[in-house]
Amino acid sequence: MRSVNYIICLCAIFFLGACNKKTIQIHGHIDPVLDLNGRVVELVMSDGDEERNFYTQIEDNKFSFKKHFKNEHLAVLSIDDFGDFTICVEHGKVDLTYFPIDSISLLDNENTAMVSMLGTPNNNIINTYNSLEYNAFSQIAAASSDEQVSAIMARWVEQSYNLVIDNVNSIGAAYIITYIYSYLTTPQKDIIFRQLDLGSFSDSKMCDMLSTLVDYYHAEKQSAVGQRFLDFEVVNRNSEVHKISEYIGKTDYVLIDFWATWCAPCLRLMPSLGLLHNKYNSSRQLQVISVSLDDSSEEWSEFLSSNSEYDWLQFFPLSDSIPLKYAVTSIPNTILIDKNGIIVAKNPDMDSLEVFFK
Repeated sequence: MRSVNYIICLCAIFFLGACNKKTIQIHGHIDPVLDLNGRVVELVMSDGDEERNFYTQIEDNKFSFKKHFKNEHLAVLSIDDFGDFTICVEHGKVDLTYFPIDSISLLDNENTAMVSMLGTPNNNIINTYNSLEYNAFSQIAAASSDEQVSAIMARWVEQSYNLVIDNVNSIGAAYIITYIYSYLTTPQKDIIFRQLDLGSFSDSKMCDMLSTLVDYYHAEKQSAVGQRFLDFEVVNRNSEVHKISEYIGKTDYVLIDFWATWCAPCLRLMPSLGLLHNKYNSSRQLQVISVSLDDSSEEWSEFLSSNSEYDWLQFFPLSDSIPLKYAVTSIPNTILIDKNGIIVAKNPDMDSLEVFFK
């Protein structure tokens, strides 16, 4: 009798294990117009620290994958020489449909096909966002004025934000946040990050990505207009260490310019910074301080040796964390600080800057 009970117990354990096994089934359907038969399809899954690559081939305008996984996570599905897109690995069946579209130059990549991705909760969310983005940029491509573009962008961000709020703490919502973060208003970010629970994500890479955004969010709050500047150490070309605080209060304003020698927009801004320096520094109204974000101080120093006209204060940061401290996600990035150490403007244009010095 004991042996029978033992067998029954083993069967129960096996049954429960089979029921708890997570499997994703992906079924791809290709519009024949795209002519992709014979192309290789790659699925890159990153389940925890383990990255696995799987391959299949398109036949009769179809392909499929059936894979087991431990934790829900984002994966990349790509077709040889045709492009890739993000898919959520979660339990269930996902139907993909590739169909042709006209190329839209305003999209990050000039795809000639769209992918409909339906069947599981997070993939449905991602699919909805992708449709919102496609529709928005289609309208932008046909817009006839800057006002129309601004209105379309605002509507797209609001719709995407609502999608996040409706599905907060899902992988699909997290995916959207990483794309629209820079477009969100401060109140929208406040609401999202008050509700965001990093502990709800089993995907370590997604947690790391969201943690970085949370850090930038807090840095934005701490370095916003009206806040006191955050001091940091820099070194000049003579290897002398200085602090930004040494220059606060010696002129009416200090303009910190984050830049890099490889950044074309930064170099286009340099002549304007030079004009400001020459016009207002002698009267102690303005001190321009440029802080390089180049990969190495050697590149920065060599560049300045060949560009002696950049004769205002030029520094290299002693810490890699400086961009995060000021939430610098793109360059050029400028910050205007008054003599009391209060941030009074971020990324002002030249006309706006002139107003401060009148």
